[in-house]
Amino acid sequence: AACASDSVRENIAEDQVEIGFSTYIQKPVASKADNSNAETLKDLEAYHQNFVVNGFKTVATTETQVFANQLVTYADSKWGYSPVSYWDKSASKYSFYAAAPQTANWEFDKEGKYYTISGFVASGKSLDLATLDAPNAAAVFGAEDLMIATDIDEHTTFTTEAVNFTFNHILSRFNIAISTSITDGTVTLTSLTVNGMKNKGSFDENLDAASTAGSTARWNNLAVDGTYAITAVKDASNNNVVVNAKKQFVYQGLVIPQTAAYESINLDGTSEEAAPYLNIQYSITTGEGATAKSQDYSYFYNLADLFNGEGSSNLAFNEGWQNNLYITIGAAAINFDAQVYEWATQEPEGNLAVQ
Repeated sequence: AACASDSVRENIAEDQVEIGFSTYIQKPVASKADNSNAETLKDLEAYHQNFVVNGFKTVATTETQVFANQLVTYADSKWGYSPVSYWDKSASKYSFYAAAPQTANWEFDKEGKYYTISGFVASGKSLDLATLDAPNAAAVFGAEDLMIATDIDEHTTFTTEAVNFTFNHILSRFNIAISTSITDGTVTLTSLTVNGMKNKGSFDENLDAASTAGSTARWNNLAVDGTYAITAVKDASNNNVVVNAKKQFVYQGLVIPQTAAYESINLDGTSEEAAPYLNIQYSITTGEGATAKSQDYSYFYNLADLFNGEGSSNLAFNEGWQNNLYITIGAAAINFDAQVYEWATQEPEGNLAVQ
């Protein structure tokens, strides 16, 4: 009888398989040369060291929650959590829902199986100064980079193989680069700001399905919190950037998905501008020593107009996309070239240009 009892205990122990997790994050991949070194997927731990999981099992017709806002952390080169849970092999399926980072103010609706976050405020902070000379395709923006994993609704493999989450960015990315075609003189960027963008809002995963075609629909209650403005960084010595023929990325940051309205504006900013607009200020210095002279310039542009050229349509900062604005300062005029990339897929979904 003792042997039979030992045998039963061994079988039970072999049957208890721990539920484990692994992760990937979608990265921006574009056909343009300046982003060509990006990969399609990257491990989440390069961005966040934690995420939250809600999970359910179905036995017969009864659904039971087995993970309720479970914190999962990355340590010793693997993802783990405590206390551990084991697969119930009498279940017909499991379902899992994850969001990152865990430190964000996530709320989970266990009836509808979706995440929300209320009153999120985007800082508008750019990447550090070391990224001035090249676009950072694998940019790490810290805790502000909100992500939702693709739902796993039908998990039926109860083995030691980890449950694999693929996370997607739910904010929008905005990059601004500047260069000049002027060779006779020194061009210095004294100020570059984008005003009028909304930096506070709420996210509701249930408002719309995730869309690779681009959408702002899951963000609502948008507002301006404080005196928010997107501001270009300075150089590594904290001086104004000297503009040259090579593109320098003076802003790489995250914005809340939203639509920037088209609105005409005079270059001197005299018209009333309620829609997001860009103000660029720079100086051109020619000559040397006592004969040197410098002239200052300041221009205003409606942000949507920069991407639309001669058109008059609004500009979407879509969830999971990145909008790239390239500014070229010329002797006669400033020229713009702008592209919109899907942040989460392999090819640009659109290519909008202003000459």
